[in-house]
Amino acid sequence: MARNVRGPSEYDVALRRCPITRSEAQAMITEVKGARLLRGFRGRPAADLAALADTLVRVFYLAMHLEGHLAELDINPLMVLPSGQGVKAVDALVLSRGT
Repeated sequence: MARNVRGPSEYDVALRRCPITRSEAQAMITEVKGARLLRGFRGRPAADLAALADTLVRVFYLAMHLEGHLAELDINPLMVLPSGQGVKAVDALVLSRGT
């Protein structure tokens, strides 16, 4: 799932079933309304959309391979840095099932 939260009551979501390809990840990014902000605005540089797409693919891969063991996975926030600089997970929570 890719989600953009711009306000307390405004959720913008794109969903896919695991696994996803890089092109599906890129499509997910373009589907959220906040995607235009990632292309650069008000003098800010464009975000590293390639790194964001790669991260989505890897997180989906992780979730798929932990199937049955993963109860919850939350990365919040995931900072998308300027183009060529990658992404940074500021905080993450992984909860396993009691198996």
